[in-house]
Amino acid sequence: MRTVVMHPTYGEITYEESLMSGRKTLYVNGSMLVRRKKNEYLLPREDGTEIPVRVKGSFLTGVKALIEGDVVQLTRAAAWYEVLCSLAIFFFVIIWGASPSLCLIFPIIGGAIGGAVSGMMTLVCLYVMKSVKPVWLKLLLWLAFFAATLAICFVLALVFVALLV
Repeated sequence: MRTVVMHPTYGEITYEESLMSGRKTLYVNGSMLVRRKKNEYLLPREDGTEIPVRVKGSFLTGVKALIEGDVVQLTRAAAWYEVLCSLAIFFFVIIWGASPSLCLIFPIIGGAIGGAVSGMMTLVCLYVMKSVKPVWLKLLLWLAFFAATLAICFVLALVFVALLV
Protein backbone atom coordinates (compact mmCIF):
# COMPACT_ATOMS: atom_id res chain seq x y z
CA MET A 1 0.00 0.00 0.00
CA ARG A 2 1.32 3.39 -0.96
CA THR A 3 -0.09 6.75 0.09
CA VAL A 4 1.07 10.26 -0.72
CA VAL A 5 0.23 13.21 1.55
CA MET A 6 1.04 16.87 0.91
CA HIS A 7 2.08 18.73 4.05
CA PRO A 8 2.50 22.55 4.09
CA THR A 9 5.77 22.43 6.07
CA TYR A 10 7.45 19.19 4.99
CA GLY A 11 6.15 18.84 1.43
CA GLU A 12 5.28 15.51 -0.15
CA ILE A 13 5.30 12.61 2.32
CA THR A 14 5.06 9.12 0.83
CA TYR A 15 4.34 6.10 3.00
CA GLU A 16 4.69 2.53 1.78
CA GLU A 17 3.75 -0.61 3.71
CA SER A 18 4.01 -4.15 2.41
CA LEU A 19 0.87 -6.22 2.96
CA MET A 20 2.73 -9.49 3.38
CA SER A 21 5.87 -8.49 5.27
CA GLY A 22 4.65 -5.35 7.04
CA ARG A 23 7.83 -3.50 5.99
CA LYS A 24 7.37 0.26 6.20
CA THR A 25 9.19 2.86 4.11
CA LEU A 26 8.90 6.62 4.45
CA TYR A 27 9.88 9.27 1.88
CA VAL A 28 9.86 13.04 2.26
CA ASN A 29 10.08 15.03 -0.97
CA GLY A 30 11.28 11.95 -2.84
CA SER A 31 14.18 11.05 -0.55
CA MET A 32 13.95 7.90 1.56
CA LEU A 33 14.30 8.44 5.30
CA VAL A 34 16.80 6.35 7.24
CA ARG A 35 15.26 4.01 9.79
CA ARG A 36 16.72 4.50 13.25
CA LYS A 37 14.46 2.20 15.26
CA LYS A 38 11.50 0.01 14.43
CA ASN A 39 9.06 2.92 14.10
CA GLU A 40 11.44 5.87 14.05
CA TYR A 41 13.03 7.52 11.04
CA LEU A 42 15.46 10.42 10.63
CA LEU A 43 14.56 13.40 8.44
CA PRO A 44 17.69 15.37 7.46
CA ARG A 45 17.53 19.17 7.64
CA GLU A 46 19.39 21.60 5.42
CA ASP A 47 21.70 22.58 8.32
CA GLY A 48 22.91 18.96 8.73
CA THR A 49 20.86 18.05 11.79
CA GLU A 50 18.19 15.36 11.76
CA ILE A 51 14.58 15.42 12.92
CA PRO A 52 13.18 12.21 14.42
CA VAL A 53 9.97 11.09 12.69
CA ARG A 54 7.89 8.60 14.65
CA VAL A 55 5.37 6.40 12.80
CA LYS A 56 2.40 5.16 14.83
CA GLY A 57 -0.45 2.87 13.89
CA SER A 58 -1.04 0.02 11.50
CA PHE A 59 -2.85 -0.97 8.35
CA LEU A 60 -6.02 -1.61 10.36
CA THR A 61 -5.97 1.39 12.73
CA GLY A 62 -4.51 3.98 10.35
CA VAL A 63 -0.99 5.37 10.30
CA LYS A 64 0.19 8.74 11.62
CA ALA A 65 3.60 10.37 11.52
CA LEU A 66 4.74 12.54 14.44
CA ILE A 67 7.20 15.19 13.25
CA GLU A 68 8.29 17.82 15.78
CA GLY A 69 4.86 17.88 17.42
CA ASP A 70 2.96 17.86 14.11
CA VAL A 71 0.66 14.88 13.55
CA VAL A 72 0.40 13.91 9.88
CA GLN A 73 -2.32 11.39 8.97
CA LEU A 74 -0.71 9.04 6.43
CA THR A 75 -3.45 6.41 6.05
CA ARG A 76 -7.00 6.23 7.30
CA ALA A 77 -8.30 3.53 9.59
CA ALA A 78 -10.38 0.74 8.11
CA ALA A 79 -14.11 1.43 8.35
CA TRP A 80 -16.18 -0.87 10.55
CA TYR A 81 -18.04 -2.34 7.58
CA GLU A 82 -14.78 -3.07 5.73
CA VAL A 83 -13.51 -5.06 8.70
CA LEU A 84 -16.85 -6.79 9.27
CA CYS A 85 -17.28 -7.81 5.63
CA SER A 86 -13.71 -9.06 5.38
CA LEU A 87 -13.98 -11.10 8.58
CA ALA A 88 -17.29 -12.56 7.38
CA ILE A 89 -15.36 -14.39 4.65
CA PHE A 90 -13.10 -16.05 7.20
CA PHE A 91 -15.82 -16.99 9.66
CA PHE A 92 -18.14 -18.30 6.95
CA VAL A 93 -15.50 -20.72 5.66
CA ILE A 94 -14.51 -21.82 9.17
CA ILE A 95 -18.11 -22.45 10.28
CA TRP A 96 -19.33 -24.01 7.01
CA GLY A 97 -16.22 -26.17 6.61
CA ALA A 98 -16.52 -27.52 10.15
CA SER A 99 -20.09 -28.72 9.67
CA PRO A 100 -20.43 -32.10 7.90
CA SER A 101 -24.13 -31.56 7.20
CA LEU A 102 -23.46 -28.20 5.52
CA CYS A 103 -20.60 -29.69 3.49
CA LEU A 104 -23.06 -32.26 2.12
CA ILE A 105 -25.02 -29.36 0.62
CA PHE A 106 -22.01 -27.47 -0.72
CA PRO A 107 -18.60 -29.01 0.01
CA ILE A 108 -15.78 -26.63 0.94
CA ILE A 109 -12.53 -27.43 2.62
CA GLY A 110 -12.28 -26.35 6.23
CA GLY A 111 -9.73 -26.84 8.96
CA ALA A 112 -6.23 -25.49 8.59
CA ILE A 113 -6.30 -25.36 4.79
CA GLY A 114 -9.68 -23.59 4.64
CA GLY A 115 -8.59 -21.27 7.43
CA ALA A 116 -5.36 -20.39 5.63
CA VAL A 117 -7.12 -19.73 2.32
CA SER A 118 -9.91 -17.68 3.88
CA GLY A 119 -7.47 -15.81 6.15
CA MET A 120 -5.34 -14.79 3.19
CA MET A 121 -8.40 -13.76 1.19
CA THR A 122 -9.68 -11.79 4.19
CA LEU A 123 -6.46 -9.75 4.35
CA VAL A 124 -6.35 -9.14 0.62
CA CYS A 125 -10.05 -8.22 0.59
CA LEU A 126 -9.55 -5.67 3.37
CA TYR A 127 -6.54 -4.22 1.56
CA VAL A 128 -8.48 -3.86 -1.71
CA MET A 129 -11.59 -2.48 0.01
CA LYS A 130 -9.50 0.21 1.73
CA SER A 131 -7.97 1.25 -1.59
CA VAL A 132 -11.27 2.21 -3.30
CA LYS A 133 -13.62 5.05 -2.37
CA PRO A 134 -17.23 4.32 -3.39
CA VAL A 135 -19.06 2.11 -0.89
CA TRP A 136 -20.94 0.29 -3.65
CA LEU A 137 -17.62 -0.70 -5.24
CA LYS A 138 -16.26 -1.86 -1.86
CA LEU A 139 -19.29 -4.13 -1.43
CA LEU A 140 -19.01 -5.40 -5.00
CA LEU A 141 -15.35 -6.23 -4.43
CA TRP A 142 -16.23 -7.96 -1.17
CA LEU A 143 -18.80 -10.09 -2.99
CA ALA A 144 -16.18 -10.99 -5.62
CA PHE A 145 -13.67 -12.00 -2.92
CA PHE A 146 -16.34 -13.99 -1.09
CA ALA A 147 -17.24 -15.87 -4.28
CA ALA A 148 -13.56 -16.43 -5.14
CA THR A 149 -12.86 -17.79 -1.65
CA LEU A 150 -15.80 -20.18 -1.87
CA ALA A 151 -14.70 -21.30 -5.35
CA ILE A 152 -11.14 -21.97 -4.18
CA CYS A 153 -12.32 -23.86 -1.10
CA PHE A 154 -14.81 -25.83 -3.22
CA VAL A 155 -12.13 -26.88 -5.72
CA LEU A 156 -9.77 -27.82 -2.87
CA ALA A 157 -12.53 -29.91 -1.29
CA LEU A 158 -13.11 -31.75 -4.57
CA VAL A 159 -9.38 -32.39 -4.97
CA PHE A 160 -9.12 -33.61 -1.38
CA VAL A 161 -12.08 -35.99 -1.81
CA ALA A 162 -10.69 -37.27 -5.12
CA LEU A 163 -7.36 -38.03 -3.44
CA LEU A 164 -9.09 -39.99 -0.68
CA VAL A 165 -11.09 -42.18 -3.05
